Amino acid sequence: MFENNEFKVNISPDTFVKSSKTDSVFGEIYLSVNGTYNFPEKGWQDYIDIIAIWLFGASNLLTGKEEEWDCIFMDGSFQFTIKPQKSGLWKLSFINNRDSENLELLEEFELEPERVTDSLLNSAKDIIKYFEEQQWNTNDLENIKESYSLLEQNNTVRK
Repeated sequence: MFENNEFKVNISPDTFVKSSKTDSVFGEIYLSVNGTYNFPEKGWQDYIDIIAIWLFGASNLLTGKEEEWDCIFMDGSFQFTIKPQKSGLWKLSFINNRDSENLELLEEFELEPERVTDSLLNSAKDIIKYFEEQQWNTNDLENIKESYSLLEQNNTVRK
């Protein structure tokens, strides 16, 4: 664990598929640290609107409204937890929660908060752009836009 870790939210809009029944969008979204650790795995497919929850959580951490935030993946048993440290870094714990009584810690990294927030904002911006290009005016899009704006405001105030 060291503070120079790189963090990226990986998305591939060309994999996004919108359900005609629910308006939910499913596609590739996963995390990577230092380009070598991928979570849950490289190419993971999930509901794209989960990024709204992650953005909201990061915003709450920046403002001190939360001391820790659990970010879940909707499809499967994976989550990552973000917890600010006294050093000013954020500890990201990558967890398999298949058995809720025995969570399996897969890996932990400490990162500068802006590495996390900047990647979340960049990926959300790309998702918003793609949804708008496709004219997917869904509740998911509105949730992502609201969470994006909130994190962008709080991230700017912090810098």
